[in-house]
Amino acid sequence: MISVWTRVAAAGLLGLLTSGCGLFGSSDDGGAEQSGLQAGGGSSGASGAAGSSGASDAPDGGDAGQETGQQPGCTGLPGPAMVELSSPNGVKYCIDGTEVTQAHYAAFFADTKATPGSEHPECTANPSYDPEVPFFPEGTPCGHGDWSPAQTPNRPVVCVDWCDAFAYCKWAGKRLCGKIGGEPAAYGTSSDLQAAGASESEWYNACSQGGTTVYPYGDAYEAKTCAGYESAPGGQIQTNTDVGTFSNCKGKAPPFSSVLDLSGSVYEFTDESFPGAPGVNDRAYRGGSFADPGAEAQTCRSLSGASPTYRTNDTGFRCCKNLL
Repeated sequence: MISVWTRVAAAGLLGLLTSGCGLFGSSDDGGAEQSGLQAGGGSSGASGAAGSSGASDAPDGGDAGQETGQQPGCTGLPGPAMVELSSPNGVKYCIDGTEVTQAHYAAFFADTKATPGSEHPECTANPSYDPEVPFFPEGTPCGHGDWSPAQTPNRPVVCVDWCDAFAYCKWAGKRLCGKIGGEPAAYGTSSDLQAAGASESEWYNACSQGGTTVYPYGDAYEAKTCAGYESAPGGQIQTNTDVGTFSNCKGKAPPFSSVLDLSGSVYEFTDESFPGAPGVNDRAYRGGSFADPGAEAQTCRSLSGASPTYRTNDTGFRCCKNLL
């Protein structure tokens, strides 16, 4: 099992408040649990170009940069192209085929009329939607190298917190992935969430092909199939890469084969929570990242938890929506 401090060293994080240990129920499952609190500054304004990037075998994701309501299917919304999935109990929903990219987020940042801190009752401390706002003491400081949508439009957006992700998905006519059926998923402990099955969690259902595999691509760990710490020649890849760069990091059969990067690449926030520090509900982020070594950190069961305003340079998100 990968420890909290191994996870911190691999990601290069500077500070961390842990909210629990012993997250994994078996030797196949990995990740780490952490809880962070952030202090932030103001906004520096929008920058970069808007664009769309999604799984190559999924339908068009629609025009970005417009406030929009729910659409009846999986098409016609801002952001990555969406894919229609079913859970084992037959509930259908849509999920972004990749993480939200810097270009997608730039369109939201330039267009949204929402006031930071208003997106959710637990987000009143969110100072800005700007990925470049300084924050200390948690996490690796995020700067221009992590937010450069004009130069790196197709890399997953990072240096955003759970509140920013929640606001983006709402703006796009979607929502953060949560419970099958579309509700937030609250659990009594992190272990309860880690054990949630494919009939409970939209994100886990997508990653595990309906609960049938340990990794998106199968049951046996493949070190170079997804964007993890060991996937570059010579190992130790510690950088963000364009979505879809590791084209085999997906399920083996449709429709799961149209959902990429659920293992490695960047951690992904979800609308799933459990008690963290006193008075704080930690929000889950799932799937491992480019900074995480080994088989345990990359499983579909891998997850961590942090306060809603925690952010760092290896965590992003994707969105879901109900299939109307």
